[in-house]
Amino acid sequence: MKKVKILPIYLSFLILIYIISVMTVNLSSFPGLHGDEAWFGLNAREILHHGTRSLHGLNTYTSSFYSWLISLTFRLLGINVFSLRLLGVFLNLLGFIIVVYSLNKYVDQKTSILFLFLLLSCSSLLLFPRIAWEVFALQVFFLSLKFKLLLKYFKNHEFTGLDIFLFLFITFLGVINHFIFIFESLGLTVAALSLHLRYFNKTTIQLFYLSFLSLTVVSIIYVTKPLISDEIFQAYRYILLIISLAVLALFSKVFIRTQQQISQILSLPPRFKQIFSWLAGVFLLLLSIFLLRNFLTIHSQSFLGTISGIIVIERLSSTLLTVLEKQWLEITWIALISIFILRGLQKLINNNSTNNLQTEVFFYLYPLFCLLFVSLAPGNSDRYYIIPGYLFLIAFPLVVRSQYITYQVRYLYLSLIILLGFTFTLQQTLLWINILATENKSPRLIRYGNFQDLSYHFLKQDQLLKFLQERQICQINQIDRNTVYFIYASLDFHFLERQLSCHNPTTVLIEYCPHCRDFPKYFKIIETNH
Repeated sequence: MKKVKILPIYLSFLILIYIISVMTVNLSSFPGLHGDEAWFGLNAREILHHGTRSLHGLNTYTSSFYSWLISLTFRLLGINVFSLRLLGVFLNLLGFIIVVYSLNKYVDQKTSILFLFLLLSCSSLLLFPRIAWEVFALQVFFLSLKFKLLLKYFKNHEFTGLDIFLFLFITFLGVINHFIFIFESLGLTVAALSLHLRYFNKTTIQLFYLSFLSLTVVSIIYVTKPLISDEIFQAYRYILLIISLAVLALFSKVFIRTQQQISQILSLPPRFKQIFSWLAGVFLLLLSIFLLRNFLTIHSQSFLGTISGIIVIERLSSTLLTVLEKQWLEITWIALISIFILRGLQKLINNNSTNNLQTEVFFYLYPLFCLLFVSLAPGNSDRYYIIPGYLFLIAFPLVVRSQYITYQVRYLYLSLIILLGFTFTLQQTLLWINILATENKSPRLIRYGNFQDLSYHFLKQDQLLKFLQERQICQINQIDRNTVYFIYASLDFHFLERQLSCHNPTTVLIEYCPHCRDFPKYFKIIETNH
């Protein structure tokens, strides 16, 4: 029985309390309400009053599931920006707690503390929950649940029927929520195959079999979801739900019934094992080269800018970090990624086949392949890197840990603590400066490597709303609505939240204006009639 120390538990509790404060202070005002957040809020209001009318969200690769969840918080807390964003904060915090609990239970307390320090040094994962998008609200929670089930499997060497169903159900919800989650299933499957090629035992066979079933579920959703029109959904929503759960239950039953036969089939004779290993190895090598080339060309700089927090801080607050601040964050995360890769590679080529080593090798490969598959994404948006970035933070303590505390290991841990200490101080200083800021900074085009996006869309609209409210103007020109969607959608939600009374018949056109310093700052208001 593992000895439980009280001090790490208290430290974990204090860090989690601090993380709550980082994610909730001025939640309604920072960052400014984005147009897509407003869309989710307005859609949730429709669901609250009229029920769910569509399976899809903003498009066919997203869903209305998150809007439905928000409608539940609106029912409890009312319709406002705080309740719109609170759900994402709660689910992300719950995900962090699940990871801390799992590391404490199945590994040791040191790994959970290291995870929390990494989290404190990764401002992107502390800022993303503030944005009410489905990718930011749910993916961390889903990944944390999967992490717990996988750690439990490596500890117990078996999946129960409930474990299988939950694993497939989480995958189902993740892909329904947003097709970005497909990259997780692809990365998991290839990581499981690589682990099986490395160790060839019952544990790796069952993991590969589960990942294959999970990928099958993903494929079914990918093909069928775009075909479900609003009319079909409204007529057969409960039948579709029952069919979906029945298919997941069937897959779980098939796994339990056939796992022995699959183990026998994949436990090949030595000669066939060599042929299979050679063919699969060539396939994995070619796939990795293709994905790595794509990743280095398109995504490498964007991933570094996202996980280091540079892109996220600048985009949400319109702040330009100094060269020194950027360089420190870049050096820190390049060092952490390098340590992760080298330490994982050292364990991968180790001839030992203990269960702990297999666990660590799998969690080394899992985020790497997820990151490589992200290179297939259409673009380099920061939201694409949540899955590999969060998996990296989860896996890092497992990969760098050692059962033997040698001089080199002590030196490594000490270096990590010093590095993360400085980075934590810088990240938290930048976070609190922007969280507590009361006014907008001049909006700009954010560039980092080949990444570029506008900070305009996260401007606070307090001054704009005050201007319109003082003049009792609610009539907004609809002609250019598509071109200024991010202003108008946010205003629609704020009007709904504040229930403004408007008697002025004036219609206005509102545009972003980065050079306008008069009240309301950074917005141009043009009267189109009197």
